[in-house]
Amino acid sequence: MKHINQMSKADRARYLGNPDQMYSVRRVSIEDGRAKNTTEYEVTTGGGLSYTVLADNGLDIGTLSYRGINMSYLTKNGGTSPYLAETYEDGFVRYFPGGMVYTCGLLSAGSAHRDGKVWHPSHGRYHNQPASQLCGEVKEDQLLVRGKIRETQLFGHSLEVERTVSSSVGGKELVITDLITNLTPNPEEFMLLYHCNFGYPFLNEHLKLFMPDGTVSKGRTPLADERIATMREFSAPIDNDDETVYFHEIPEKDGYKTVIAENAELGIGMVMRYSAKTLPILAEWKCMRSGEYVLGLEPTNTYIKGRAGERENGTIKTIGSFETVKTEIRIEFYDL
Repeated sequence: MKHINQMSKADRARYLGNPDQMYSVRRVSIEDGRAKNTTEYEVTTGGGLSYTVLADNGLDIGTLSYRGINMSYLTKNGGTSPYLAETYEDGFVRYFPGGMVYTCGLLSAGSAHRDGKVWHPSHGRYHNQPASQLCGEVKEDQLLVRGKIRETQLFGHSLEVERTVSSSVGGKELVITDLITNLTPNPEEFMLLYHCNFGYPFLNEHLKLFMPDGTVSKGRTPLADERIATMREFSAPIDNDDETVYFHEIPEKDGYKTVIAENAELGIGMVMRYSAKTLPILAEWKCMRSGEYVLGLEPTNTYIKGRAGERENGTIKTIGSFETVKTEIRIEFYDL
């Protein structure tokens, strides 16, 4: 039997009365709960991959499943409207939804802090910016969701992200492509982290993480250093366990850095590729705590110290006047 991604458009039309029976991009409105009055796009590829794109949350990715099995992680908060976000002090823990991809930035990533006279909430303001110029469509062999997200300040910064979320008809891969442009005549320090969150049942005690030879890893805290030997292995949930974070410098190949996770019990693997030049670091958030059971694989240009800390560390990045920086994240699932 031919797979749908091996068919021409004409052949697909012969087999399908309506393509929506296998693949589609559908715009929906949420009518209740914490995400009430927000809009999302439901994408189904026809290759076993389904996910939601959050129009009111920077076109981040909400839930994601492969072969009908959940791959993503949601916090106790779940999907949350940006208008419920608490962007002061410790408010982040009361609205952070998790989700398959939560973009952190654009000015800051890390804990809430004050840099000079400016307050920066935990992991920045990007995720709470609604997108404009939205488009969701099936175009030839591609399923596409596109839009623009602007993070701005009067007499200050003006950063625009042109985001495209795409998959192939019949495909098993999610691709996020961002064009980040500084729309002012002044260079701007910026921080960017793609918080990609994997949850149960893809994350369980059978999951293994693989990185290429030559990877250099270090823990963020003494506890992480103490547990570094088991940073690529996972247990069942542990009541009141502490989270750990690791930083990986992965060798580049063909312009990308690559990390793999496989769950032999489910017979599912995942390969993540991300642009090496603009996202040089992979942060790993490992939390085996009951109720907060999550693996975060986070391509980033920062060590998550916040603006002031990153500047002191000599690792804060700058986007030049009217410069455009391109980033790409590719998450693909496969059968073992």
